[in-house]
Amino acid sequence: MAATKIIALFNHKGGVSKTTTIFHIGSMLCRMNKKVLLVDADSQCNLTGLMAGFQKPEEYGDVVDIEYDNNVIDKFYKEYDDIYSCIISDIIGEEILTEEKVQSSRIFIYEKSNSNQNLHLLAGNVQFAEVEPRLTTSLLFSSNRFSQNATTMRIPGVFRKLFGMLGGYYNYDYILVDMSPSIGMLNQCLIMNSDYFIIPLAPDFYSWQALKSIGSVLPQAYNDFQPFRIENTLNGYKLPNQPQFMGYVIQKFRLQAGKSKSDEDKNSIIPSKAFQEWIDKIELRIKEELIPTLMGANMYVSGSDIVDVCVPEFNSLIAKSQSSGKPVFELSDNETYDKKDKMEDRSKKEIKRGQFEDLFKTISNKIVRITSNLSK
Repeated sequence: MAATKIIALFNHKGGVSKTTTIFHIGSMLCRMNKKVLLVDADSQCNLTGLMAGFQKPEEYGDVVDIEYDNNVIDKFYKEYDDIYSCIISDIIGEEILTEEKVQSSRIFIYEKSNSNQNLHLLAGNVQFAEVEPRLTTSLLFSSNRFSQNATTMRIPGVFRKLFGMLGGYYNYDYILVDMSPSIGMLNQCLIMNSDYFIIPLAPDFYSWQALKSIGSVLPQAYNDFQPFRIENTLNGYKLPNQPQFMGYVIQKFRLQAGKSKSDEDKNSIIPSKAFQEWIDKIELRIKEELIPTLMGANMYVSGSDIVDVCVPEFNSLIAKSQSSGKPVFELSDNETYDKKDKMEDRSKKEIKRGQFEDLFKTISNKIVRITSNLSK
């Protein structure tokens, strides 16, 4: 099979629905007969909680929240490996990452989906944030040949080696990496270990502002990590070439009042005026500033129809998706509707569920086209 494609979802601005986006892209790719691993590289572990179902039953009261959470979460981490447990021995120099270790890894298989069991999870861990200081030290040592050693030179490429081994053993078509809202060294490293990256955004000033720093930081990060492409001859730890910007997803905006309510309107996504103004500003900055900057650094999938999708707010459906641990487009009617809903309310929710599915089909189809047309 073709090599596994590694795609990072990155924006150091928080509150842009990164976890929701990656979960639904992964689920949709599986519906398209792709095998997908989602990697929770955010020490907040929201993706892990969503997929593993860390939701307490209604019969548990607030008094036992801590006890319930500790029992459920402790059991999960005893049964499954996480990103920190997979790499820490290699990072501290105790044991290098081997095929045997990867093949014995316990990957969580997501089973709530109606499609298949091709959606897997490499869980997150709060301790994962501890990797960043070691990574910073590795970068400092890399500039001095006299201070270099095998352990420090392996650290930046350990993710590439892990993802490559997992992809080869499990035959993943895609590995999608969920990242924390940070522009620190750890996230820079994860992007440099990826083949592509997508930027999730919200239509607001801070997302608009974040694009400028992303355009500044990522080309510099490529240069900073260059020693681990040229000088690192350790098998499997060499970083790949430039990650390619493959597009963006803008979410969390309201539609114009009265729009998207009839059958004729059901495929219309018309943001309210205030949100449309910010969407226009963001897309203009991407077109006129970010893309030219990334093209200059060879970090843009030029010639491709990039991901450029706007996903409106689906408040109640997202809440139901999170509580059930299922993607919106795989919610049953009973999970979608409330008992008090009238026929008109049900019709609106059905239209929204269809819109949501169509939007993520568009995103996923573009991802498949881009990654099929380009060889890394």
